[in-house]
Formats: sequence, C-alpha cells, structure tokens
Amino acid sequence: MEKKTTAEAKAAAPLCLDLTTKSSLEVIRSAYDDLGKVLGTAGASVPANIDELRRPLDCAVLNYLSESMPNPKCQTAMGVFVEGGPLYSGAFIQKRRLMSRLLCAIYAASVAYSAAPL
Repeated sequence: MEKKTTAEAKAAAPLCLDLTTKSSLEVIRSAYDDLGKVLGTAGASVPANIDELRRPLDCAVLNYLSESMPNPKCQTAMGVFVEGGPLYSGAFIQKRRLMSRLLCAIYAASVAYSAAPL
C-alpha cells in the first residue's frame, strides 16, 4: 500500500465548511436569515430544533446554504459542540466537548447530514 504525503492527503480531502471560524458562522447566519425570508414568502415557517440530537432547523439552514453555494460545494462541515451541562455550579465550561465533522451526501437535490467523529 502506497503511503500518501501530507500534501496529497490535503488535496484529496473534501471541501469543508469550518464552523469554528467567525467568517463561516457569519455565512451560516446569513443563510438562516435568507431561509427565513424564503419560507416566509412561501407562507411556511422555519422549523425548530427538537433537542441536541434532532435538529431540523440546523439541517434546514445547512441544506439551504449548500443549495445556494456555487460549485464546487462544501462536502463536509466541521464544528465543536458542547453538551452535558455546566461542569460546576455557575460554570460556562460544559461537562463534555465534541469536535465532529458532518458528512454531506446529496440525494435528489437534498443534502443529508450525519455526524462522524474526527
């Protein structure tokens, strides 16, 4: 088996929307605003997230962003997620942190997201 160099591995990596950068978060926020306008014009409401695992709102925003991107489109999104509640009373530090990459697969003009650990 031939070993790839770092440069080759980076070139083969899919395009990634990095949710840890301010500029990416601004793009996602703008997509949320635009999606709200589009759905409002159509008489539909923006979906709501149910909990940390079932997040129709987040999926709708990322789907809308993906559909509105020029080619080549991002194929993954990477972010840091905190969960589990405060580490101690009054803390903003959470009990658990998870860095994950969301893999996007296009199925008949829609995008499905599934979490995959890095």
